[in-house]
Amino acid sequence: MARRYSNLNPQHRPHGARAILRWGVLDRLAGKRRGVVGEPAPRVEPDLSFIDAPDQVPRVTWIGHSSFLASFGTCHVLLDPVFSDRIASVIRRRCPPGLQPDRLPPLVAALVTHCHYDHLDRPS
Repeated sequence: MARRYSNLNPQHRPHGARAILRWGVLDRLAGKRRGVVGEPAPRVEPDLSFIDAPDQVPRVTWIGHSSFLASFGTCHVLLDPVFSDRIASVIRRRCPPGLQPDRLPPLVAALVTHCHYDHLDRPS
């Protein structure tokens, strides 16, 4: 097994450092890539009665960015909690979380799917 990622698509051609620099910096400076895209998504007040419904129908509530609340009856699991105003102290959140931490139901677990800065927010 390879020790690094390998794209299995036979048509994929890896980009060199020059192409990445052009895409990441030069295209943005030339105005070919915008830093902010449109307006934030509209926020809807969550229906907590839906989240707390005691039935056994699985439900998933998107909180924002990578954060979700998975509910199985009265069993609640928080996935990839990110509640901070900034991710990794650098990237500003574009809109507030759809559900604040103090409004969460009692949790049985919090699950971090992988160790990326936008899925593992230490303050959260």
